[in-house]
Amino acid sequence: CDVVDTDGGRDSPTFRTVVYEKAPAHDRAPRIIRKLKNVPPSGIKFVDRPYHSNQHLSYAFRHYIPIPDDIFPLHWRDDYQTAESLHLGAKNTDTPSDPAEMDERLNAYEEKVRAA
Repeated sequence: CDVVDTDGGRDSPTFRTVVYEKAPAHDRAPRIIRKLKNVPPSGIKFVDRPYHSNQHLSYAFRHYIPIPDDIFPLHWRDDYQTAESLHLGAKNTDTPSDPAEMDERLNAYEEKVRAA
C-alpha cells in the first residue's frame, strides 16, 4: 500500500492510503484494490523495500571477523568426524604403563581424526 495524504493535526493524525493487489502481472502496473481514509498511525507499519535498508548502503560498515576453529568444541564443528565414521578402527585398549607413551598415542590418534 501507499500513504497518499495525511489528514488531521499533529495530535491526531490520520492517513489516506491506497491498497494494491499482492502480485501484479509483470506486463502491467499493480491494480488498486481499495482506497482507505482515516487510517490511524497504529494501522500502518512502515517497512524498508528489499535491499534498500541502511545495511545495504555502499558505505555501510562490513568487516570480516575471523574466529579461530580451536575455540569451539570439536563435536560442534560440521567437519568433526569420529574414528568409527572414518573406519580407523577402535582405539587401542591396552594402556601403556608410561604416561608419556599414552599421551603420544592419544595425540597421534587425535591428529589422524582431525586430518580426516
